[in-house]
Amino acid sequence: ELDEARERLITPTSGKQAKVEAAAPIRFTIGHTRSKVSTPEILKKKRDDTDAALALAAVRESSNTLNGCLMRERALEVGIDPDVDHLRLHCLRLIDHKSFQFVVLMLICASSFLLAPQADVDWPVPGSSTEWWVDAADICFTAAFTVEMLLRMIALTVQTGPQAYLKDSWNCLDGFIVVMSLLTYGLSNFGGGIGRVLKAFRVLRVLRPLRMIKTVPSLKLVIDATLVSLPSIMTVCALG
Repeated sequence: ELDEARERLITPTSGKQAKVEAAAPIRFTIGHTRSKVSTPEILKKKRDDTDAALALAAVRESSNTLNGCLMRERALEVGIDPDVDHLRLHCLRLIDHKSFQFVVLMLICASSFLLAPQADVDWPVPGSSTEWWVDAADICFTAAFTVEMLLRMIALTVQTGPQAYLKDSWNCLDGFIVVMSLLTYGLSNFGGGIGRVLKAFRVLRVLRPLRMIKTVPSLKLVIDATLVSLPSIMTVCALG
């Protein structure tokens, strides 16, 4: 019996039997569900997952490279050296971001809606909590628009760059509104004629909705085309 057992252990398994055993499915149980998956299926699934991960990484890398090239081209347009002017590059990336532009647009809309009730001379009542909240909100809007103006001035330069801040008439309008708001709040406590004159300049806040024209490119295009064609229209009207 010992000799027979030894012979069975030493005798090699045939190639066909080994192949069958290698291809035998792996049985496993999850809860009350029994499944069996063969080794080639497991390896194939692992290869597919690896290929999908590599393809996704390649797409992301390609997208990042494309965005980097577009940002570099945009920086060169406004006179920024991406390898040197890191601060201006970050400011440019921020002001060109869609989220930043959306936030600015929402602030313009909110400040415009806040101006509408103030057309009533009896609202808000002087000395009331409503007046305090309205003034606080207006200060917040002015601070936000001031930060936006400073970011644009840093990114585009004030006057020396190819697309400098003061070379755009819409930016000049924005800057004028912001500066007058700052002067109004900074010198409103002064007595005499200067204080009364500066308080009168608060009326210029009604120009804030015009900032929406610059924020919406399609609307800006329509207004620019209208302004350019206005002299020709006036000439035709005069001849008619």
